[in-house]
Amino acid sequence: MEFRNNNRIDSLTIRQQEVLKRVVDGLSYTEIAEDLFISPETVRTHKKNIYKKLDVKNQIGAMKMYLINEIMMKMNS
Repeated sequence: MEFRNNNRIDSLTIRQQEVLKRVVDGLSYTEIAEDLFISPETVRTHKKNIYKKLDVKNQIGAMKMYLINEIMMKMNS
């Protein structure tokens, strides 16, 4: 059975995907910033843009979309 990915993760830039993965991994703004060599304010900006692109209101919604995407990818492989 094949499932289609309709959750807009693919609309995120590579950098936004990197930030979102680290959010899902539980990293703080500071830890994400240090890991990606960007400022914490840039992390905040990326998160705001992620929420807009995914049409979610908060971090939990974005994490849910990310995890659904991961499950669907594994089911299709």
